[in-house]
Amino acid sequence: MKILDKVGLFIASGGSGDPNSPKIKCLSNVAVQKGIEYILPDWRYLPCDPEPRLKDLEERTDQKFESLVLAGSSLGGYVCSVYAHKRKVDGLFLLTPILGKDGYKDDSPKPMSEDTVIIAASEDEYTNAKDVIAFAKTINASLHLLSGNHSLENHSEFIAREFGAFIDRIKSRKTF
Repeated sequence: MKILDKVGLFIASGGSGDPNSPKIKCLSNVAVQKGIEYILPDWRYLPCDPEPRLKDLEERTDQKFESLVLAGSSLGGYVCSVYAHKRKVDGLFLLTPILGKDGYKDDSPKPMSEDTVIIAASEDEYTNAKDVIAFAKTINASLHLLSGNHSLENHSEFIAREFGAFIDRIKSRKTF
């Protein structure tokens, strides 16, 4: 397969796998506004398990792009982190990532990325804020800890602004 001479953007949804969830729509809308093509799989047909989703991400991206940028929400954030633990990416943007969950094959991935941003919720019902803070420190990520729960429902404008700035930083050194 031919290696493309551009960056690929992969957006990974959360547990429901719905590509139309509010956080995912926020990310994909920014990509459209920036004129960036992206891969956004519909994972509703897959079980709420990271392994088949990780395999799908690998199949859709490996050997297809010169470099890769990943954006993921919730379980999708965990899947992107595990992928970036195996293969360095140019950017990693995580929204309320699931971390340290019992039963996950890799409960503490160490993603490798040129630029990592995490937006987390102080009252997240799935991941403790202390775990997110420790994770961000471990991987030298920029962390925004916002008030609210896992859905980040009142923070769409902030998420869009941060994702736009993140994409602009990547675009300043890479071609999408």
